[in-house]
Amino acid sequence: MAMADHGDFDRAEHQAARLTDPKARASAWAAVTEGAVAAAELDRAERALSRVADPALEWRPRLDLIRAALAAGLPERARAVARKADDLRDRAAAVLLVARDTRDGDLLDEAEQLVEAFTDPIDTMSGLLRMIAVTADWGDRARTRDLIGRLAAVAPPAEEDLKAGFRLVAGQARRVVRLCSTRIRSLTEVAEETSGAGTFIGERRYETAISVVPARYFGPPTKDLSPEEALLKELTEDDWAHVVEDLVDRCPEAYPAIIAELDALAAD
Repeated sequence: MAMADHGDFDRAEHQAARLTDPKARASAWAAVTEGAVAAAELDRAERALSRVADPALEWRPRLDLIRAALAAGLPERARAVARKADDLRDRAAAVLLVARDTRDGDLLDEAEQLVEAFTDPIDTMSGLLRMIAVTADWGDRARTRDLIGRLAAVAPPAEEDLKAGFRLVAGQARRVVRLCSTRIRSLTEVAEETSGAGTFIGERRYETAISVVPARYFGPPTKDLSPEEALLKELTEDDWAHVVEDLVDRCPEAYPAIIAELDALAAD
């Protein structure tokens, strides 16, 4: 990640391609994607994203790239990136993001079709809640009413079968349906009630390029040390992989020295 964060993309891509572990390789390409987005290199970011062969790792860099394309005034590109998400739930979330920011009713229809294809009722509830938040924010009373009707028709699993996170979604859905059981008095109230709707959670968790790094349970004690002294202690006593990010963030001039050493080791 340090290579991508410092704009050393050619080297970062080379190292990512060399990794043999699928999770590590996907994580590296996710880091390259996010770094390229931050550097406004959207072509490079899109190429790197296509190599993140893990839906759990591609969700965040994909949304970053979509937001960057929208900010650059490239809605068609944002739509294309959204539609390429492998996981159906991620594709629905990405398409809905573009529809919301561009106020594109046809794209909202597309997101709705994707949500209707979900097989898990909790995913369907979550998707409809997010769509309701968008239409309420747009001030589209008729469409909001229609989506709430669809939400009311979704049969949730038995309460005892719901996990904690799923109960939150089911409870939020019940509140929204009760809120609009007769007529929608306030779209603002609907928007506020649905604005915290979660992602399409399903039976998996999302990951980031950082979350797949081996856990760092205990570092060396640094409580009474200055930041510089703590960093020095970590460099000598901790795993280098856990310290290098802190090192190059605090001392950017260390990055060329680290790379020169790595090149020398690779040449041996």
